[in-house]
Amino acid sequence: MLAKLQSATRLGKPAGDSVTPAGYGLLARLILNDATWDATGDFGGDPVSGSGSGSLRGLLGLDSLYGQRSTLSPEFCDESGIRFRIGLTEISGGAGHSSRHLPHDLPRDTDGRAIIADRRNDDSLLFSQFIQIWMKLHNVIADRLAAHDCPQPATEARKLVV
Repeated sequence: MLAKLQSATRLGKPAGDSVTPAGYGLLARLILNDATWDATGDFGGDPVSGSGSGSLRGLLGLDSLYGQRSTLSPEFCDESGIRFRIGLTEISGGAGHSSRHLPHDLPRDTDGRAIIADRRNDDSLLFSQFIQIWMKLHNVIADRLAAHDCPQPATEARKLVV
């Protein structure tokens, strides 16, 4: 009986490698999160018909990354005011070696929740790391704009990232 069940549920060999690049799924999810982002965190209603919050907007503004402001929201900024805060990941040095903290995580509160505009962007390690790539891209652009005396480097960096 168990052998019949096992053979009936066997998936078989895949037909071949996917031709879709791996990053497309992450990018599609970022676009979907952004299109349905709601600052209130209340994702009720029907997103397609537009009833309730979290309805489809049709614009890619990366509000799910930046928040609703035209520049970085203060709660997401580091001390410079133009860069995203980046959290630290503790890397164990192993037996007899000290640990190191590297800037490879989303910023987190004392309960371990990510301090980001859309908490859905932190529901898996892979996707949160993808989000952090966008945050670090913004930071590099903002730093370069500030170095060239741009009057509003955070706002201009957002325009370039989007």
